[in-house]
Amino acid sequence: MSKLGKRWEFDGVPAAFVTRSAVNGHYCITFEREESSLEQIEQINWSRPAIRRLTDRQDELGLPEGYSFKLTDVRYQHAGRYFVAEVRTASQYLGDVSAYQAQIAELNEKLAEQQAALEAQSAQADAAVSSMETAYEEGVESNG
Repeated sequence: MSKLGKRWEFDGVPAAFVTRSAVNGHYCITFEREESSLEQIEQINWSRPAIRRLTDRQDELGLPEGYSFKLTDVRYQHAGRYFVAEVRTASQYLGDVSAYQAQIAELNEKLAEQQAALEAQSAQADAAVSSMETAYEEGVESNG
């Protein structure tokens, strides 16, 4: 029977809670021995674990989203019969960004179209100014 409760699952392995370490980017995850084995903890894909919250408490500390992790240490507390796995953030991943890439490509196309339209308008304005200057000179010359 669980003494600490099950609040998280990491790749299907139940965990009691997550705490921050004193070192930035390091986290400690407590696994009860009755619920998890050392082998299960070591087999978690820490580079991209499937993390599932088992409670409704949204304010409860968990691992930051969008990161991969590296398992740095696993300690066993015999008196409490639990494992403490220490992980650190390894790298941040953005997930699937193909929709953003398509949006950027679309915006770049619109920008190119607008720049072409602006250049055409600028050329028309230059032609109009040149035409007015020519008409002015002809008018001055003919009227003396």
